[in-house]
Amino acid sequence: MTFRTLFPFGLLDVHFTKDVGMVPHWLGHRHGFDSSIVTFPVDETFPGHKTEAFGTGIDLIPHPSRRFDFGARCRFLKYLVQKARKIDVLNLYYWGLDTYVAGLLYKWLNPGGFLFVKLDMGKPSLERYRRQSLARPWFLRFAYDRIYPSFLRAVDLVGAETNEACSYLVQEHPELKSKVLAVPGGFDCERAKELIPRRRTFAEKENLILTVGRIGAEYKNHQLLLDALSGITHGDFRVIFVGAEVDGFQEKVTACIRSNPHLAGKLEFTGEIADRKELYHLYDRARCLVISSKTTRESVENYPLVLSQALYFGNYVVGTTDVPAMQDICSDARLACQVAPDDPKALAVILENVISETRNSEPQKIGAHCEARHQYVQHHLSWEKITRKIAERIRGNDFTSSA
Repeated sequence: MTFRTLFPFGLLDVHFTKDVGMVPHWLGHRHGFDSSIVTFPVDETFPGHKTEAFGTGIDLIPHPSRRFDFGARCRFLKYLVQKARKIDVLNLYYWGLDTYVAGLLYKWLNPGGFLFVKLDMGKPSLERYRRQSLARPWFLRFAYDRIYPSFLRAVDLVGAETNEACSYLVQEHPELKSKVLAVPGGFDCERAKELIPRRRTFAEKENLILTVGRIGAEYKNHQLLLDALSGITHGDFRVIFVGAEVDGFQEKVTACIRSNPHLAGKLEFTGEIADRKELYHLYDRARCLVISSKTTRESVENYPLVLSQALYFGNYVVGTTDVPAMQDICSDARLACQVAPDDPKALAVILENVISETRNSEPQKIGAHCEARHQYVQHHLSWEKITRKIAERIRGNDFTSSA
């Protein structure tokens, strides 16, 4: 059965560790699909293709500008005209007019095909998209009003990252009730075990607190973490900031240390870590991951992949209420907890509990549930398990390819 991910936004090596690369990889690697990603190259070396998504085909469409522009749209629609009848399952990404047009063209050319759309969006992003849709120029709104209902009838499966997003889609579009599936940000447990064969127990972990991402970006809200650390005046701990830094953030760090001398020597900045084994070693050593993100005008952090990565290695996760995925994870208090994105005092209290935790194995203690966090990823967030559900939905649909 042919599975084609149409990704006209330009493929980067980092995509092989995300849903764009992992879904076709695991459907091919474990579930018997003939999988390929159809895209234009931004980085033609693709080292991650060999290590993270081996076995997945890459069909490159020449596109000189290497941007998602009018030319790219035309080239990918031409690809569908030529290939649609040979594609059993077409996988598209994102919610928008381009997706609706491509999906309808595919279903028109191959009525028996299966259309699977994966959304990288939580409820806040979906609500924002709806507001933006209403504010479009009249001619785009005219096209949207006529295309969108047809697309909703044509699509066979919609994957959303959180339970809240799934509920929102069904509430807004009852016709999608049987078509929506929760597809969270997964983790390649098999690859992680190859790189780190033995994970540390909580007692073996160091008093390390991690935060991973674009350090200092407005939506990452790392000022919350700095303010919380200012309130922790005792304890032997270190905080490691992993990721490329934005300009000006080191000045904020310097000011924070100047006002709080007890933090001198406790903050470490690694820059971006491209080597996955090195990154996983940090998770394995650490006790806690902080996701301090907040919603801004430009960005909403829906399901950061660092969440699944940290839980696999037994890290306790502290995230903000502005991260939709935290609501699903925090349904089990052993795994994680939430704080408001503007409440450094609450974050300081939680971090003090993390760094003062010893080998006490009482059930309510953070350390006692290190293995539970790992098992949660194995059973609920592994790409093998997630793609098994996708494969079951595809094969459970009685369709016949027109090829």
